[in-house]
Amino acid sequence: MSENNPTTDMQIYNEWNILKTFVNQCDITGIRVPRDTHSDRSELFAEDNFYKKYMDNLSTWPGEEYYEILAFAQHHGLPTALLDWTKRAHIAAYFACSAAITIKDKFENIVIWALDTTIFSTSVIEKIELPTSISVNLSAQYGIFTLSRQDMKPGENFFPSSLEEVINEEFLTKIIIKKEHARLILKYCDLFAVSAATLFPGVDGAVKATKEKLAINLNKRAFYNNPTDQLKEDRALSIPFRSEDDQINY
Repeated sequence: MSENNPTTDMQIYNEWNILKTFVNQCDITGIRVPRDTHSDRSELFAEDNFYKKYMDNLSTWPGEEYYEILAFAQHHGLPTALLDWTKRAHIAAYFACSAAITIKDKFENIVIWALDTTIFSTSVIEKIELPTSISVNLSAQYGIFTLSRQDMKPGENFFPSSLEEVINEEFLTKIIIKKEHARLILKYCDLFAVSAATLFPGVDGAVKATKEKLAINLNKRAFYNNPTDQLKEDRALSIPFRSEDDQINY
């Protein structure tokens, strides 16, 4: 086994066990999760059932019976095998630019990936749309997921594939934005009611939005090369958009 990579069977077991731990912690605090019944708990989180169904067929993990719980966990901050997407360009721009003003790493560009789910079809990538009642965050963010399935054999080292490796380039678009534009884009998003407060409904979202606005103001000078840049930004904000087509396009 590689020093930094688990074996495939260890990876799959860990993903299942983390999800089981999450459900148990929700139970301790009285939080109801999707498929939260005694029979479902017995079926989904009994170790014998898991081994019988998945250890000889690693690529079939996770099965559809876990999708709703995975989505619920993912939208509340727990990393899972699912990959988050949104149907709205404004929301994608918000998440990319929000990260840019809060992450201290030195980088010049922000990247937004756009996936054409209307025509792409592959046995490796699944598009997963679930009832938005699973989570208020999923509903507010117009969320959708993809799941990458790899051909895995027990005992082999686990190496996750990137999107570019498994999706034909004609269905995947890479949009590169200069980091210096992050503040202005976030202001545009706010004009369309896209902010942490609306994407994470509740007190936590309001707190996150407050912190982001403070971060924008604290980092304000770093984004301006000369005194006239502030005036240019204010003028840009005074020009209303005609339609969503005038926004960041996919």
